[in-house]
Amino acid sequence: MSGLPEPLADGLWTVERRFRTMGLPVSSRGTLVRLPDGGLVVINPPRLDRPLREAVDWLGWPAHIVCPNRFHHLFAGDWKEAWPSARLWAAPGLEDKRRDLFFDARLGRQPPPWDPVLATLPIAGMPRLSEVWFLHRPSGTLIVTDLAARVGARQPWFLRAWSRLNGAGASGRVGSAAWLRLLVADDEALAASLNAAVARNPQQLVVAHGDPMANGVVPALRHALSRVSPAFGHAT
Repeated sequence: MSGLPEPLADGLWTVERRFRTMGLPVSSRGTLVRLPDGGLVVINPPRLDRPLREAVDWLGWPAHIVCPNRFHHLFAGDWKEAWPSARLWAAPGLEDKRRDLFFDARLGRQPPPWDPVLATLPIAGMPRLSEVWFLHRPSGTLIVTDLAARVGARQPWFLRAWSRLNGAGASGRVGSAAWLRLLVADDEALAASLNAAVARNPQQLVVAHGDPMANGVVPALRHALSRVSPAFGHAT
């Protein structure tokens, strides 16, 4: 784990960063997408330090900083401070949770300027999570935050233990935590959103917790998310 951007496709990088929460070691993966004008969309902004900032400046300039659900926002303020001209985007409902941050826009309220390169896929039926997925159109890469994970041996011990405890596993396979089922308010709406996402036939998968995956993305997601959305699991 270099802690610096690693290329996944042309114009697409991910960066996995370790940090501590409540004294325990965890990690989270952010994604950088380059737009035609050289600006970057930063999805799930990770912990920022000087080496990462210099690496990001070499790739382009953050034009958009995106908090993709109501849980992943811890370092958004640091990125906005480092690049004040960037627009800060909130997942639905996050602006009420983080009143200390000024959000320039809310995901889902207006067509985002990155749409020619990056499709925005709101996931309905889970308002307490309000996760939004993204599809990098040129490479077919689906970018997911908490609804799926792929935790393996490279991740910190606490993240592996937590993943096992919640039924998502830590063997490097795509899994979903059992507690996510508690956040489902409308399984039919959730399944419809998930089906719309996988209908785009993603070729690669990026998750916030764990390693990216190539090949077999759709069946892996359908198997993992069937525990969160039985209606999605029963779809064919």
